[in-house]
Amino acid sequence: MDYMYGYALLAHFYSVFGMLAVIVINMFIIQKVNDISKLRRIMLIWTPMGSVMLGSVIFSGVIMMAAKHLDFTWQNILMIIASIVIIILEAKRAKRLRYTKKEEF
Repeated sequence: MDYMYGYALLAHFYSVFGMLAVIVINMFIIQKVNDISKLRRIMLIWTPMGSVMLGSVIFSGVIMMAAKHLDFTWQNILMIIASIVIIILEAKRAKRLRYTKKEEF
């Protein structure tokens, strides 16, 4: 049982850093790109990467909670709420980017 929790903790740790790396790279790309068509092509690659990283953070968190026998602490509840908020904001961002016209950019 300790092995499962330790591996999930390690996966969670690296997944969080991977997600932060995707966010920082995404912010850098958004600041540097001037053409909306080029930004949309780049977002076709980066949006799924961000979703995969968020999914890996959530999945490893679920494994850790299962290893702790679903012990809900305020930190766990805060992370669950933050994950839901990030998923909603990412869906809104992707939809807004999809329908942005060149003049609005």
